[in-house]
Amino acid sequence: MTNLLRSAFLLAGGLCLLQAQNPAMNGNMAWQMQQQQMQAQQMFQMQQQMQRTMQRQQMQMQQQQQANQQMAQMAAQANAQRLKREALAESTARKQAGSPSSLLERPSREAWKLGLDASKSFPAFDGVRLAYCVNGGRILQVLEAATGKVLCEATFQKPPVLEPLFIGEDLVYGTPERELVVLDPASGKEKHRLALDALGSFFLSEKSAHPKILYPAQEGKTLVVATYGKEPSSPLGGATGWIYAIDPSSWTIRWKQAFEGGPDMTPQIQGNRVLAGGAGRIVAYDLATGKQLWESRVARSAEIKDGPLLGERLAFACDGKLVSVDLADGKVSWTLPYKGWFMPMGEGERILLVEERGWVILDQWLVAVDAATGKKVWEQNLGATRLPWIQNGKVFCNGRGTLWALDLSTGKQLWSHPFGAAPAMPIVVSGEGLYAVHREGEGSCLSALRLKDGTTAWEYAYSQRPEDGLLFFTPEGFLAFGRQPELLFLR
Repeated sequence: MTNLLRSAFLLAGGLCLLQAQNPAMNGNMAWQMQQQQMQAQQMFQMQQQMQRTMQRQQMQMQQQQQANQQMAQMAAQANAQRLKREALAESTARKQAGSPSSLLERPSREAWKLGLDASKSFPAFDGVRLAYCVNGGRILQVLEAATGKVLCEATFQKPPVLEPLFIGEDLVYGTPERELVVLDPASGKEKHRLALDALGSFFLSEKSAHPKILYPAQEGKTLVVATYGKEPSSPLGGATGWIYAIDPSSWTIRWKQAFEGGPDMTPQIQGNRVLAGGAGRIVAYDLATGKQLWESRVARSAEIKDGPLLGERLAFACDGKLVSVDLADGKVSWTLPYKGWFMPMGEGERILLVEERGWVILDQWLVAVDAATGKKVWEQNLGATRLPWIQNGKVFCNGRGTLWALDLSTGKQLWSHPFGAAPAMPIVVSGEGLYAVHREGEGSCLSALRLKDGTTAWEYAYSQRPEDGLLFFTPEGFLAFGRQPELLFLR
């Protein structure tokens, strides 16, 4: 009780004593005593109310902090998945685009452009047609790359959770209800709808940002698809998922396996093995039958992040470490502390990491690791970089506006080329040429460099500011993204 309240009660008590000693005390004194008592009670009630209000505010602040932390975790998870999706889409684009041996011709004009929305959908490209979602992901458009002509459209009730991609002659996407829908890319008409096992959804959790259907893997006539969600039997259930082997010629399920804890790693196929990872472990299945071959637990329940598959080794990030397992039996070959900001990549006997180092100003370092031993072989301070491109024993990466070509084995600089600004899109290597879009003044410049020495083969400037995305090429020209945003075809 405060001093003021104590004084009020003492005064009231004194007045009562005086009144007992002097029955002739006038009514005015009694009235003042009653007023003092009432004021003391009101002040005491006000103090209690203020304490309750402060407690409620503290609770609200704690709840808000927890909500902010959850939102930050979800945002970080969503950003990581966006980067992962970009890298996977880029990898697919590299495979689909073909590889002409000679330099591509310099474009001379903007043949067409198409306004897009800010949904940040990543397009599917088969070298001729481009599939892209607009209107918040609710409308799919299939374009003819050379002309920009819309071949067909399809409308979704809800944005897909697996963005459209070309599988053979089909266009496939995944719905929030975990269905695979197969479209004819020429007409946009539905050909098949394959229902996968129902799973619940997470709410206000970093798990809610996890892809419900992961990017699939394909080998010959087998498509491997992984799903992620909440155990449907209980509203408070933990994460779970399924691994499916699907025949894309008939769109039937050959086999499926439940994956406790849910898969994190994009499925991979190596020989006769299907590799899936999540909840701190890697599992290998027989590609033909789905029989589990081995399981390797590397952490209690940590997320498994994608990494390179190099011969009989799989490297991946988990629980702050880079881990390598032998695919013959799943045994861990080595581990290495890992602080990379993106999933590792590799070729041959080298794995490349991008690490952030520093205290106030962070620099990004490119680090090469020996795939057999896990020992660091060389490193380079790049300042800042996008996705490095690895091809034929060479590494191509940008740092502080300069494009570098390094020997993958030794890290030795082969050549450098100053752009003045870092490429806005991942570079593209094809045949004898390297192609990059970078900012120039208020517009953009598409540059073609000779791989052997980094000299400029040609440049093409255009008015649109560059936007993050992918750079595609066709025999007729280049597809690039502008900031409005829009899609441009330079021919």
